[in-house]
Amino acid sequence: MIFFRVYALDSDAYPRLSWSSALLTDEGFYLHNARNQLLFHHPITDDFNNELIMPYLHYAQIATFHLLGTGLLQDRLLSVLFSLLTLPLLFFPTQRLFDTPTALLATLLWGLSHANFLYNRLALMDTPGAFFLSLGWALWVEGLLAAERGRGGVWMGLSGSGVGSGVWGSRAWGAGVGGCRWGVLGWTRRWALVGLVEWRAPRFPPLLSPLVVSPTCRPN
Repeated sequence: MIFFRVYALDSDAYPRLSWSSALLTDEGFYLHNARNQLLFHHPITDDFNNELIMPYLHYAQIATFHLLGTGLLQDRLLSVLFSLLTLPLLFFPTQRLFDTPTALLATLLWGLSHANFLYNRLALMDTPGAFFLSLGWALWVEGLLAAERGRGGVWMGLSGSGVGSGVWGSRAWGAGVGGCRWGVLGWTRRWALVGLVEWRAPRFPPLLSPLVVSPTCRPN
């Protein structure tokens, strides 16, 4: 999996990966502010400011450029790192919830999917966004198992909050999921935020919950 992601990493994007011409332009757009910071010591040099839609990823880019130098290849290495960190977040929770063969199959399908690993080689927001979704999955599984012992609320809250704030900060989905990052982790067993997944509904998908940000009450 590592080989497929790093071999000839400085080559052009695979032309049939997307119908959109953005495949050839967006990598440069979305490292604009971080590159400005390193080269000119100021992130804003014109009217295009990508840090506004990907603030977490922007600071990760600055750190990467400080360590490895400024360039597209270095930014692509950041995507490769996020993609590799996603794999254990998929494997271990799936293993706990199902079994090892299922977890191994899911991880192999994810890690070796042609379109997926080709996107993992590009300096785009998709791969970091997928990392935070996988983090939400891992926390949700922990909450699901903890709910059997009556202690799933905090984990479910962290799942929804992690998905909301993480994807908001790395994938420009602020309008859809940004609101849930302000949610409360859990006031009582009766109250919760739908965006954080109420503990009484442990099987409510956390990937959908951030889309709803109004509080709800579920009586015992």
